[in-house]
Amino acid sequence: MILVLSETLDITTDRVIDWLYSFGYKDVLRINDGTPIYVKHISIGSPKSEIILCANDRVFNIEEVCFYWYRRGLFSFDILPSIDFELNSNLDKLLWFHKNEWYPIRNYIINKFELKPHIGNLHKSISNKIINLEIARACGLKIPQTSISNYSEILRQQMLDSKEYICKPVSEFIDFVDTDYEYSTFTRKLSTEELLEPSHYSSPQLIQEYIDKWIELRVFILKDKVFSMAIFSQKYQDTSVDFRAGDLDSQYRVAPFELPEEITQKLLQFMSNAGLDNGSIDLILTNDGEYVFLEVNPIGIIDMVSKPCNYHIEREIALQIIQSIDEA
Repeated sequence: MILVLSETLDITTDRVIDWLYSFGYKDVLRINDGTPIYVKHISIGSPKSEIILCANDRVFNIEEVCFYWYRRGLFSFDILPSIDFELNSNLDKLLWFHKNEWYPIRNYIINKFELKPHIGNLHKSISNKIINLEIARACGLKIPQTSISNYSEILRQQMLDSKEYICKPVSEFIDFVDTDYEYSTFTRKLSTEELLEPSHYSSPQLIQEYIDKWIELRVFILKDKVFSMAIFSQKYQDTSVDFRAGDLDSQYRVAPFELPEEITQKLLQFMSNAGLDNGSIDLILTNDGEYVFLEVNPIGIIDMVSKPCNYHIEREIALQIIQSIDEA
C-alpha cells in the first residue's frame, strides 16, 4: 500500500495518484488533513509488535505500507473529548492535556512511516528562513544581507548606508480573509520613515537589502532532479519586488530555465544539508548575472512550475515512488 498524507484541494496529489493508477499501482490510501485517524492498536515489546490504524473507514497495519509520501497537512489525531459540565472551569487545561496525549503517539507513528521508503517530512514542512539562509551561505550560495531586531533604531542604523531594503515575515506568509476584502503578507520595499514608530516591536522585524533583479527563479527539487522556472516579474510595479504581490492583471511571463551546473550542485548540497528531499527554492538572478538564494518551501506549489514549463513533475514523483518500491 502507498500511503499519502495531503490536503483535499491539493491538485498535485490528484495528478500523482492518477499517474500511479495509470502505471498499475492502485493500492493507494490518501489521508487528507482533517480526516480523523484512529489508533486501533499499538503493541510494543510483545512477541508481535504492531501498529494498526483506521482512516477513511480502512483498517490497516503499518506493515502494509510500502511507501509513504508526505505532501502536506497534519495527522488529525486530536479528536475532542466529551466534556463534563463540572470540568468547564478547567476546560483549557483538559484540552491541553488531551492534545499532549496525542503528540507522542503521532510522532511515534510518523517516525515509523519515515523508516519506510518515503518522500517528504512532516517535521520539516515548516522551514526556518534564518537557519536556511545560513545553510545556503555555507554551501557557497549568495544571500541578501539580513537584519532582525525588536528595535526600530537598530534597523534604521542598518539602512543608513543608502541601500534599499525590503521587509518580509520571519515565519510563513499568511492570508487574512474578511467579508469584503482579502489581505496577504508578502515582501515589499521599506523606507526609513516606516521605522520611526514604534521604537519597540512586539515581535522582531526582518529586513533585507533590496537586490535589483533581472528575473526571479522558482526551482523545484525532487531528490537529485532539478526543475527551474524563470519568472519575468519586473515589468509590473506591483510584482517587481515579489511576484506573489500582483493581481490578476499582472500577467508576467514564465519560461523553463536551465541553471548553471555550479548553482545546481550548490542547491543540491543545500537540500542535503537542510535534510530535505524535495522543495521549492526561490532565487533572484541579478542584472549582473549573480544568483541569490532567498528561501525554500518544503511543500511548495509544484503545479506552478510543472504545468507552464511542461515538466510533468507529478509523473516524475510517481516514477520516484515506483522506483523506491521496486528497489526496497
